[in-house]
Amino acid sequence: MDSGARGMVTAGVTAVVLLLAGCPDKVAAKAFNSCQWGKKHFQELDHAAAQREFDNALEAKPNYTGARIGRALVHDSYSRYEEAIAELNLAAQRSPKSPQVLQTRACMHEHAGNATQAQEDEDAAKALAPDMKPEHRCDKRWMFDLKFDFCQVKGE
Repeated sequence: MDSGARGMVTAGVTAVVLLLAGCPDKVAAKAFNSCQWGKKHFQELDHAAAQREFDNALEAKPNYTGARIGRALVHDSYSRYEEAIAELNLAAQRSPKSPQVLQTRACMHEHAGNATQAQEDEDAAKALAPDMKPEHRCDKRWMFDLKFDFCQVKGE
């Protein structure tokens, strides 16, 4: 089983366990599961399916920072940079100290040609997480490898 499939099984099992255990936050489990499926679809370059899953996650939990990052990545894949930045602005309101949000927004600004804003967000992300890994840099490989699990980003 490859790592992507293993991650989806883990996410599904986690969601089922939370639901069966009577977890008081069943909505969070549903949102997390949708975000994980969105991430899987995005990695497979099925952006329409990814968009649906991120939308499902946000319908269940409107302030879910991880799903906002996912939607921003989908917007970016369609070169809809302003929409991507708007999603990340919403995520930053909920998670102002999230280096993942700031670094992802820096990438979107870079893709949109906003060099000054990109540098400001990248500097802020580095200040919060000086050990941020190179895979969080702005390149297309980062966009598709997704070495960090944005579905785990807290901020609610």
